[in-house]
Amino acid sequence: MSYAGKILKVDLNTKTIKPIELDPRLCKRYLGGEGFGIKILYDVSEKDVHPLSSKNPFILMCGAFAGLPIPASLYGVFAKSPQTNFLGEAFAKGMFAPELKYAGYDGIVIFGRAKHPSYIYIEDEEISLFSASDLWGKDTLTTIGELMKRHKGAQVLCIGPAGENCVSFACIENDFGRHAGRTGLGAVLGSKNIKAIVVRGSKSLKVYDENKFLEELEYIWKEEFSEKTEKYRVYGTPGGVTGINKARALPTRNWHGDHVDFVEQISGERMKEELVVKELACLGCFVACRKISQVDGDKFVEGPEYETIYSFGADCLISDLKKIAELHLFADLLGIDAISAGAISAFAIDLFERGIIKKEELGFELRYGDVEAIKKFLRLVAYREGIGDIFARGIKFAAEKFKAREIAIHVKGLEPPGYEARTLESMAISYAVSRRGACHLRAGAYEIDLRGGKLSLEEKVREIVHKENLYVLYDSFGICKFMRRFVDENYLAKLCRIILGWRVYPNQLLEKGAQIVTLARKYNVREGLTMKDDMLPDRFFEEEVNGKKLDKKVFLKALKLYYKLRGWDERGIPR
Repeated sequence: MSYAGKILKVDLNTKTIKPIELDPRLCKRYLGGEGFGIKILYDVSEKDVHPLSSKNPFILMCGAFAGLPIPASLYGVFAKSPQTNFLGEAFAKGMFAPELKYAGYDGIVIFGRAKHPSYIYIEDEEISLFSASDLWGKDTLTTIGELMKRHKGAQVLCIGPAGENCVSFACIENDFGRHAGRTGLGAVLGSKNIKAIVVRGSKSLKVYDENKFLEELEYIWKEEFSEKTEKYRVYGTPGGVTGINKARALPTRNWHGDHVDFVEQISGERMKEELVVKELACLGCFVACRKISQVDGDKFVEGPEYETIYSFGADCLISDLKKIAELHLFADLLGIDAISAGAISAFAIDLFERGIIKKEELGFELRYGDVEAIKKFLRLVAYREGIGDIFARGIKFAAEKFKAREIAIHVKGLEPPGYEARTLESMAISYAVSRRGACHLRAGAYEIDLRGGKLSLEEKVREIVHKENLYVLYDSFGICKFMRRFVDENYLAKLCRIILGWRVYPNQLLEKGAQIVTLARKYNVREGLTMKDDMLPDRFFEEEVNGKKLDKKVFLKALKLYYKLRGWDERGIPR
């Protein structure tokens, strides 16, 4: 079927690499991708392991449908997060997951630490550990380029200098611009002295019913050209900037504001007119949401995305799209998550303007809108130089160090994406309960509020639970969430019959999603999570934006209801 059939176990301490046969029971219960990753992490990791210890396993799992000619090219990475000290997970699309499946593997589990900088090379059954000493210190794009020249036809994922230096929000990059960005798993690879993973495969994947699959391809491709994906097809994710700003839901100035007056200058429409020179698509997709922008001369970047327009644009008050693209590229090269990079820059600017950190400590003034100063700051962070070492440990650590907890915006140590929680109540609840920290990709809860109509608190919480269960299915099968307007649990059940030969009902799939969410919660509880870690920043309850702030009693009621619907106890602990 669409599973490759093996998981690769790599022990860097002993330099042993062993393929393990994929257990069919694992497939039926945990599906693939995120389900595999969370289950394996829960089973093989030690309680209370330090995120940068050699004992913290690094797990990469492909979506169950990755490698097929449908929009399902996702892989996920999993480990204990150095940014939150809880579950770390991040996802990326592109050609890496398909290539790993073509090499015969559904995933990789890495234990230990290499003695010297290394990279893992996989070509079907040939697997090697090569020296990466000549690549250590190089940026992400240079690293990918050099390894693709060295290994013709291969796909590469790698870390940048920030990952090498174990910055808590270091990311992983593939395809010259795709990122497994959040929760700092680039630092986990760096702690293992692994610069990159290179893969080339020659095998093919099968589906259960080829004729019906070919028929279904026509439907999928037709839907990709419909109005259901039009925003992403025309503008990419920046197509949402204008609408979110109009809804007063675009955070600005370290979350002291909810919109910008210069939205036309940073909109998806302006970006399409002035910056975009090329469009790219993932395997089996015609949406081509990947917009390539010319930064300057021969400098190009995939993006900026909605989230970098938020984090560097609105949050840092930069109104020049080209400058936002420049910062996006700068973060890419260093190998740092662009949401965290922009958010922690805005936080540092807030500290500077309050006199909490000084010019003497930084070596320069740090102000909103100052692109060069933000670059200098991020370089300090990526190389852990001077005061940058404090911020490299994450916003939660920095807030405690500078006695500025009341200023910092994060949940579980992870900065939120660009959706204002005081405007979007469902988003606030979703931020709180998200297993990896504040996130829009665990449930897409902003849609609940933005579509209009009055829902009761219970209706909102029930929909969040449903969407979380569904989104776990997307990340387990590898389906791109941009297809969500025509791919729901009913259609996923149909694909399971055609691709895998499983007779499974939609409600059964959603139950599997719920079980995976609960297993992730069990992992977090094992690592010390309590109800207090589901709390939102105090500012959301105390500081108004556009006359709005959250009601703490209502929020706590929603939290307790969420726990109840999940079948957890009133403290949020699974029974």
